[in-house]
Amino acid sequence: MAGEWIPDAGTAYAAGALRRRSKGGILTRRRVAWAAVLLALVAVASFVAWYAFDPPPLPVRQIDKARVAFRDARARASVLAKPEVEEAKLKAAILDRLVAEEQAKPVRFSTNERITQLAYEVERLSREAITKAEAITAQKVKESTSQRILLEARLAEIEPQVQALKGDRAVQRAYRRAEHSVDEVAQAEKIQNLPMMATRIAEASEDVSAAEKALGKRMERFSDPTLRRRWQAWVDETLRSGGTVILVEKKRQKLLVVKNRKVIATFTAEFGRNGFSDKLVQGDAATPEGRYHVTSKKTASRYYKALPLNYPTAADVAEYTAAKRRGLVRGRGPGTNIEIHGGGGKGTNWTDGCVAVRDRDMDRLFQMIDAGTPVTIVGAARLPGD
Repeated sequence: MAGEWIPDAGTAYAAGALRRRSKGGILTRRRVAWAAVLLALVAVASFVAWYAFDPPPLPVRQIDKARVAFRDARARASVLAKPEVEEAKLKAAILDRLVAEEQAKPVRFSTNERITQLAYEVERLSREAITKAEAITAQKVKESTSQRILLEARLAEIEPQVQALKGDRAVQRAYRRAEHSVDEVAQAEKIQNLPMMATRIAEASEDVSAAEKALGKRMERFSDPTLRRRWQAWVDETLRSGGTVILVEKKRQKLLVVKNRKVIATFTAEFGRNGFSDKLVQGDAATPEGRYHVTSKKTASRYYKALPLNYPTAADVAEYTAAKRRGLVRGRGPGTNIEIHGGGGKGTNWTDGCVAVRDRDMDRLFQMIDAGTPVTIVGAARLPGD
């Protein structure tokens, strides 16, 4: 066609080569781009895989310390330091929630600093609660110990008289119960059980008071004004008789040998198991009160040596008869065979109604006393030398 340009073979070849190079360049750039994307994906995947298999560690040690401290505080301080324990409980719950959330994440790229902070706060609050509870406990134990020591002192004060009434079952039961209660207070203090301490100290106080009351019933007769006037009259009449006499006082457990109103010997005396009562009937284990005299001197006795007394007197028989008439005793008589004898030194009232002294004291009595020597036994009185 006229005027139309027709490329020659060389030109056509060059154009084809140019088209092929352009197409190859585009493909090369695409490959490079895709390679870059692939490398980026591999890098991201590697990064994620690294943190998935080896994530930043949680503060496990501090979390464990916080949990242990909180459990300890809840066990030891939930009553005495309740506000502190409640605050620690609230923060411990938040801590557990945050830990659970972190552990549930597929991938964790950084440590939750709030967890570390909360763990320290839980531990601190728990320690403070325990410290507060320990201080309160120490103060309560100190107060309980002070009260217990006072109760022990009260028991120690009445113990000699309780021992002297070893045959009095009511007094012995009350005293032993009080002793046991006081021991339980000490045990509660040892394990620092505050509720038990409070309960036991109240019970011990009541039991000690009951023991004192039981003993007081036995001892109150020694303060009875009517009885004291009677006993003092017996003592004064005996002393007016002159010569050598024996005066026996139950309250102070004394046996005095008096010559012409002057005390020449003093011995510790032990009485019947119910010796602080006046003998009324056979078998009551009480030592009689009244004015008597020594009937003989027995060098051989079941209890070393003995000085028998003229019990019962007419006054003793009359007292027994009156009590029987009122229905206070049964008809077994007022009893017999009351002596001053050896075998004493037991530290308690133990006889069936006699007056007992140590064997060596009986030896001295035998040297000072003859048959017919007046013997006056009273509950309590003013004696020579007082």
